[in-house]
Amino acid sequence: MLHDHAVRGVRRGCEALNRLTPGDHEKRSALFNSGAEAVEKAIKVARAPTGRPSIVAFDHAYHGRTNLTMALTAKSMPYKHSFGPFAGDVYRAPMSYPYRDGLPGVEAAAKVISIIDKQVGASETAAVIIEPIQGEGGLIVPAPGFLPAISQWCTDNGVVFVADEIQTGFPRTGAMFACEHEDVVPDLVATAKGIAGGLPLAGLIGRADLMDAVHTGGLGGTFGGNPVACAAGLGAMETIEELGLVARAGDLETSCWSGCGTWGLGIR
Repeated sequence: MLHDHAVRGVRRGCEALNRLTPGDHEKRSALFNSGAEAVEKAIKVARAPTGRPSIVAFDHAYHGRTNLTMALTAKSMPYKHSFGPFAGDVYRAPMSYPYRDGLPGVEAAAKVISIIDKQVGASETAAVIIEPIQGEGGLIVPAPGFLPAISQWCTDNGVVFVADEIQTGFPRTGAMFACEHEDVVPDLVATAKGIAGGLPLAGLIGRADLMDAVHTGGLGGTFGGNPVACAAGLGAMETIEELGLVARAGDLETSCWSGCGTWGLGIR
């Protein structure tokens, strides 16, 4: 009976994630313990069907503290210092950073694509992984058009576009997921943190054809999707929807910017 209850909780959690994440395509979800674990699973899922080894991450990125996610993370101290060597076949590209570089999003994306083509090669690239808004890197919001251009290049070249929404999801940026601000539909979404109100739960949600390409047992884990965390996750997701917290976040954003204008800060 307890086993049946646990399975129902996992199934309901995965169904909710399939529904809430961007896109109306057929999806699969898998539950884990932490954001770093979800990111590692995303890399496995990207490499399995593509047969390609290379992963592209970005300057200022933060993806976790395991060996592979440290390789994906840009900042040395405190995340990587003295902990190497790290996993290979990870390459770095410049993040759109309009406050620093002043580039329009499409131009910044063209720079990234040129670097990938020259230094990695599309035919060797399994995935591009990006935080739609970078957190640990400095709350960096890319210029409009950057994410759609990168996503479209991935689609055109058979590269898996992975959105690391661990810090930005549920609904911390005024949308349920930050990539929705530009109508970007990722191939894979990694999420954690806000998913379960502080309990250890993470999810990887993605295109069914990609998730199904991994052999049975390839994405396992001992405690992933435990019944207590799943109950908390369902409660958190239901509360977000019942209380209209996505819209509430948008209202708070409007009030905040209005206050900035009142204070004469002149920022946006």
